[in-house]
Amino acid sequence: MPGNIKSVFVVWLLLVYLLFCSRLPSVKAASICTSTNAGCHVLSLANLFDRVIQHSTRMHSITNDLHSEF
Repeated sequence: MPGNIKSVFVVWLLLVYLLFCSRLPSVKAASICTSTNAGCHVLSLANLFDRVIQHSTRMHSITNDLHSEF
């Protein structure tokens, strides 16, 4: 009997998993530029690194401020 309960539980779990997976939207990469965007430009690798460095500097500043407050 315990093997029967285990197999029913596994089948039930599989059905629940399939139900939730079928309701999830397809995950796709978002395009930065499309042909309909007139003012769209592609960022260079150097520009992306500059943005990452600026963001890192801001996060460092914020964490330092939080650390000094507490």
